Amino acid sequence: MNGTFAVEIQLLRPARGADEATAAVQLGDRYALRVGHARAVAVLPAANEALACAEVSSRASAVLPVDVVTSLYPDAQGQVWLTFVLPDASAAWLRDRADAVGQTVDEFLGCLLREATDRVAEERSHAVRHDATALLTRYGAETLARALLPPWQKAAPQTDSGDGGSPDSFLAGGE
Repeated sequence: MNGTFAVEIQLLRPARGADEATAAVQLGDRYALRVGHARAVAVLPAANEALACAEVSSRASAVLPVDVVTSLYPDAQGQVWLTFVLPDASAAWLRDRADAVGQTVDEFLGCLLREATDRVAEERSHAVRHDATALLTRYGAETLARALLPPWQKAAPQTDSGDGGSPDSFLAGGE
């Protein structure tokens, strides 16, 4: 064993009293599960994060309604391990799609996750640009700049010394 790893278990539904009792007997004291919560944590020794996730997924799925298992902390490369417990139809669909593009299921899922993450980042960036434009249009650069200043700087008079350092010149793109 190379280390001890913390693994999070996302449940399909909040745990019940019977789940907690069964998990305590079947899984031992390495698992923390609270009734009424849809998350549990396991801490266990393993050679790496992937093996820790796989063991937790295998053992916990036998006694709990497991949805996703993930490592709590990134590995040395900054990656977080995910283990999905999928219905047979979903797993077959993923295998078919991965085969169609000449990838493994892991590679295919990685591409899907990267595309989704990129799409969300672009949507957030667009929303921020839209909101910033709306604020500038409604209130003007000077009012917006004053509103964003820390309280201790608001008391000082705002003057442009000609060096281009005023909030207005900054927001307008001046240097």
